Amino acid sequence: MTNKIKKIPIRTCIGCRSSDVKHGLIRLVNSQNGILVDKTGKSNGRGAYIHNNVKCWERILDGRILGKALRVDDNQEDLLDLRKDIEIMIARMSFEVV
Repeated sequence: MTNKIKKIPIRTCIGCRSSDVKHGLIRLVNSQNGILVDKTGKSNGRGAYIHNNVKCWERILDGRILGKALRVDDNQEDLLDLRKDIEIMIARMSFEVV
């Protein structure tokens, strides 16, 4: 028998353009309901990955990076909803870590 080495999926953060393991990044997806945080990592739609740090989040929310990565036009309402979701997620993660 041969032992197969399982490949670890690597993705690129759209905020800082550095590569990291997939489970260490947060997936954003362009769905029919707008741009959402994909908590399962399996939602349908075009996805992009980002680190869970303020610098990466600020960079994508202030510029056109998110729109280019997800191939959508920037919609301020979607960005505001996304910012709220991100703030809630960061608050939960920091609460769980402490």
